Amino acid sequence: FALKDSSLGAEFKLSGDKLSNVNIDEISADLKQLLTIKDDYLTFSSDHDTSTTVAWCYEELKFPFAEKRRPFKFPDSDELFDLLTSGGDDIRKGGEVTAKINGFDGYGDGSVDVRLASGLRGKINARKNLSSNNVFTPRSNYPEDKSKELEAFCDTRLGIYIGSDVLCRITDIDKTRFTLHLSTLENIVDFLKEADFIRPKDPCWIPTKSAEKEKQMKKGPVFLPRRITHPNFQNISRQDAENQLSKKGLVGEVIFRPSSRGLTALSLTWMVQLNKFEHFAFEELDKKKNDPEIGKKLRIKKLTFEDLDDVMANYITPINNFVQDMIKFRKYKEKTYDEIQSVNDAEKKANPGGIPYYIIPYENHPTSFVLAYRPNTRTYRVPVGVTPDGYKLENKIHNNAEALIAWFKKNYQTIGKTNNRYTGNRDQYDGRPLHSHRGNYSSRGDNRQRSHGYSGGGRNSNRYGGGYNQQNW
Repeated sequence: FALKDSSLGAEFKLSGDKLSNVNIDEISADLKQLLTIKDDYLTFSSDHDTSTTVAWCYEELKFPFAEKRRPFKFPDSDELFDLLTSGGDDIRKGGEVTAKINGFDGYGDGSVDVRLASGLRGKINARKNLSSNNVFTPRSNYPEDKSKELEAFCDTRLGIYIGSDVLCRITDIDKTRFTLHLSTLENIVDFLKEADFIRPKDPCWIPTKSAEKEKQMKKGPVFLPRRITHPNFQNISRQDAENQLSKKGLVGEVIFRPSSRGLTALSLTWMVQLNKFEHFAFEELDKKKNDPEIGKKLRIKKLTFEDLDDVMANYITPINNFVQDMIKFRKYKEKTYDEIQSVNDAEKKANPGGIPYYIIPYENHPTSFVLAYRPNTRTYRVPVGVTPDGYKLENKIHNNAEALIAWFKKNYQTIGKTNNRYTGNRDQYDGRPLHSHRGNYSSRGDNRQRSHGYSGGGRNSNRYGGGYNQQNW
């Protein structure tokens, strides 16, 4: 064995008759010093494992005809999984993959079922690994109902649905069932151990650049810079966008930015109220694969827009206006649910026949509000969404706050009623019970739904909370 570089005047020789006197460590050190010197023909990293190379050469010279292959054996489940999934997607714990939503499962905590381009299946735990800002808490315990709730939650809160592409990280691998457990949480890397996150070292693999890439990925979501010309677009991260908007202090301002989902989506950071932000991604349509240019169509939830100007004019601006109108509304109070309960309690005590009600902020959801009212012995609350067309309550759209309240006063007794059997659960929003009137039955398990404060008598009884009538709002 000989290695010669005439330009450097260096030569290494290893002959078969001198194998017994070979010092592999010394030869490896000298070879490594040579290979770190750049010339016009070849450049090696200083991290190159020369000792392995020299050891292989030594073994080949010492046993030139040896059979080093292992006897054949059938692969076990782990080996079979690795053989069938190697190449393409980064299939390992901590790996980043793009998957398409395939369906919604209502069993257990609920899951979003996805499929990778390779055909490999995956599941995203709806309660733990889907969203850190929007926690899915179902109303029903029945899998069929829960799956429908999950589908609606993903559509309205996260802007994703069947057919959407999502960027995920692998948290666990079930190699026996060929199933991946995934997460879309931005900080999921923090929960993965370093040993799990970094790929096991191969003796022939030079890890310098790969390790640096892994460290960079741990710092936060990775996005590809986009070539988009628009005054509201910037190639920055979510945190940088928040910092810029906070510094400006302009309520209603929006920054469009690249999405960590890849080139098929954009994200926006929106300061809906002062230092209250809304973040979500939206799809790009009618574009070529891997094209960094913006798509010809944009889709937010189920609405389609021509371009970013169309999004600003017909989505951002109207919602901004409706949010500000609600904040100026006579029944709006900047209070928490606990605080508004105390206000309602005091008003109810002063006027037992009245039904106090107020609009308050919806915690962590600046484009939504909560209608909190006390018809009898406790305060109930229902969410009020804000859309480009107006305020949404019980799937009814109202173009101003007065119309919303007028409809509510006529229909409050039927809000949230369902024909489903009582499950014992109450609505959960941000960890607090939002009573939607489901499950308001007697302690004896009676399946008849009662209206709030209903205390007996026929269906048309006027006995409500001590003499309720329409003039007591």
